[in-house]
Amino acid sequence: MAFAKLTPSQPQKSESPVELYSTLRRTAVGSQSLWAHQAEALSGYLEKKDASDVAIELPTGTGKTLVGLLIAHWRMAPEAPSLYAVPTRQLADQVVASAEAEGIPAVALTGRHSDWDITSRAKVQASEAIGVTTYSSIFNSSPKVPEAATIVFDDAHAAEQFIGDAYSIIVARDDSDGAYTAILNSISPFLNASTVRQLEQSRMDGVGAPVRLLLPAGQEQTLSSLFEILTGLGGDYRYKVAMLQDILDSCAVYIAYDQIAIRPFVPPTHRNSIFKNATQRVYLSATLGVGGELERSFARTAIERVNPKTAIRQGRRFYIFPDLVDGIDPKELTSELIKANPKALVLKQASSSAAEALAEDVGGDSVDIYRKDILTDPRSLQAFKSAETGLLALANRFDGLDFPGETCRMTVLEGDLRALNLQERFLASRVGSRHVLSERISTRIAQASGRCTRHQNDPSVVVVLGKDATLKFNNPAFLSAQTPENQAEILMGWETSRISSAAEVVQNLKIFLEQGEGWNEAEEEILRAARDKRQIYASDLEQLAASAPAEVAAWQLAHDKEWAQAGSSLRAAASQLTSNSLRGYRGFLLYQSAIWLEVSDEDRSSEHIIEKLKNKAKDAAESTKTWIAETESYRTKGSYEYSPADVVAIREIASLVQRGKSQKCADDAIRTVRLLEESESTTFENGLLRLGAHLGANSFKPDKESHCDAAWLWGNDLWITHEAKSEQAGGKEVSVKDIRQANTQLNALARLQGIDYPPGSFSTLITDRTIEGPDTRSHARPHLYLLSTDEIHAIAIDVADAWGDIFAWGVGKSDADYFGRVGEVLSGRGCLPSQLVSRLQSEQINP
Repeated sequence: MAFAKLTPSQPQKSESPVELYSTLRRTAVGSQSLWAHQAEALSGYLEKKDASDVAIELPTGTGKTLVGLLIAHWRMAPEAPSLYAVPTRQLADQVVASAEAEGIPAVALTGRHSDWDITSRAKVQASEAIGVTTYSSIFNSSPKVPEAATIVFDDAHAAEQFIGDAYSIIVARDDSDGAYTAILNSISPFLNASTVRQLEQSRMDGVGAPVRLLLPAGQEQTLSSLFEILTGLGGDYRYKVAMLQDILDSCAVYIAYDQIAIRPFVPPTHRNSIFKNATQRVYLSATLGVGGELERSFARTAIERVNPKTAIRQGRRFYIFPDLVDGIDPKELTSELIKANPKALVLKQASSSAAEALAEDVGGDSVDIYRKDILTDPRSLQAFKSAETGLLALANRFDGLDFPGETCRMTVLEGDLRALNLQERFLASRVGSRHVLSERISTRIAQASGRCTRHQNDPSVVVVLGKDATLKFNNPAFLSAQTPENQAEILMGWETSRISSAAEVVQNLKIFLEQGEGWNEAEEEILRAARDKRQIYASDLEQLAASAPAEVAAWQLAHDKEWAQAGSSLRAAASQLTSNSLRGYRGFLLYQSAIWLEVSDEDRSSEHIIEKLKNKAKDAAESTKTWIAETESYRTKGSYEYSPADVVAIREIASLVQRGKSQKCADDAIRTVRLLEESESTTFENGLLRLGAHLGANSFKPDKESHCDAAWLWGNDLWITHEAKSEQAGGKEVSVKDIRQANTQLNALARLQGIDYPPGSFSTLITDRTIEGPDTRSHARPHLYLLSTDEIHAIAIDVADAWGDIFAWGVGKSDADYFGRVGEVLSGRGCLPSQLVSRLQSEQINP
């Protein structure tokens, strides 16, 4: 009989992870050697080996998993276990397989902890193997993974999604358990009546239902009511409630028609013992960015960076933009592309059902559709990888999927990529903080584009479908932040799509996938263009990076109920944001700091300071400050601070109602919607004029040549001019002539009126054409914004709904608060002038 050794000898520790690599007993499928950039990354890490937080940047498909495994294995020692965390179980299985191939001991700790193999867990605790686990196994109310000295977080650029979800209670309206209605009922006493009526409707048309923000800090009745209903929800909600119950007062409640989300702005990771007690946390990321995104996602005030300088060649990507191709419907062209290459990954941000509907639409009856449930079954996923044809339809899966080589060579990407959750939607649409989200969104797009490109000799096609996604790839800030080769790839795809017929686009796809002589000329052109490009980040990101440490510290203090200190730290963060494009976010931070000071001011001795701080927040937010008045009204049970232009609009509409004009206006508002569905210029311009009148503006077309097609004036408080090009077909470029024409119209209107136009006034150019490059954009003045006909039409739908509400209420009322009711309805529909500003300013032409 053989007996175990009680004190097995420990192998001698290598001097570095690179030296450790040379001692591994790799299998035949393991790596042959370290790539130069991997060795450089490991050497850079060694210089920061004593730091508590280290981030390493290696693009997708360049071997960052091996780098992370080597670090975790090298640091593993008696009483110093290592964990390796990934977003999903499927990825964890991939990492364990990679570790085995490299001769690195690793075991999976995924799924329900009660199902974990006891031997595997013991190996991790004894530092005999790396524990490969998921983010959710670490970030939960009662983590069961062993405490580790080292935790490596792979795909750290996706952390906000996975850690944010861990600390979020998200309740969809269409969930069958009634949780949405229950939560809405619990908070309805603290919302204004118009908001509640809108959210209680059986349907919601248009896009005017904004995300509302409720801040329960210091509101004991709100907190009590909310906590009572949350603890009674049961089911899987009870785990999320357990995550938030101690920090509910430092969370935000985001309220929209489709869902309600309760979450902290920055997660309380400092309260998680597994995360906090690690000696070192290592973050592996395809892109570290420069705006402090990583610090906010993991709630760390300082993270050291390792950026290898060795040139890294990724697999070539060929971008196709069907919306730029003349003479064919974009989805029809996508179907033709899939016929030529009937194997693709279909990604859409909206929902799994929307992604599946898109796959069915472009795939037709001849291609099998694989759905999201295959991700939970390795055999089903392998079936897709092995199949010769098929479309895998997924939503919000920008990471965690590898389709190397012939397993899949095409990705179809469609949808609005600007916001993934309610917090992001609020920042983008209400606060006007698209710049704050720019790195996050750019990373998602880069990740989605790289799902089928896993190494330098692995080419893939990326089909970018839909106006929103197409325009994002043409955004100068997005484009300049990409690597030089990726910039060249995108430009090659953009220009080739513009000049090609549908048949030529399909032929180009075949030529690219063959990677033969036919592609050589294009390849040389991409390499030539890349040599002339530079990766340049927006200067605003430097300010966001500077503010990140104080922001993280502020929310940590708030989670620990140190309200006054939290407010002070957040004000310090706001002081770093001096750029005009970050004013909205600065206003957001200042307002939140005022709320925390208000909570700490038990003897009410600082009321004047708090009021001054709120006014600073409004001044900083400028045109986006409506959300502040709205959120403040929820804290004061119904009061609402209107802008001067809002007052003009409400008085005008209230006067019409009082004079018995509400039915006529409601009927005409419906006709206006129909007018704005037409592209014929006279009809469309008539619709614009009527729309302005229904918004309470003095709406008219100046009777002079070269003036605007419609001017909306709310007294001398806000003017908006519109230049409409509704007859212009999409897919072409906006002309410099059109931009120059729209540039002058505010000044022309001012001369006509005989006074200067009010501060904050602006002009729009309404067209379904795009702006394809910075040279064209450079001709626009800062007050000029681009709008599509769809965006104007959506506003018209909301206005028609508002007038319908006003008419239904006003029947039979002779003595009523017309001003109050009209204000409630317009604010509830997002139709006040102050709310329209953010809707009409969705795309500044020359930011």
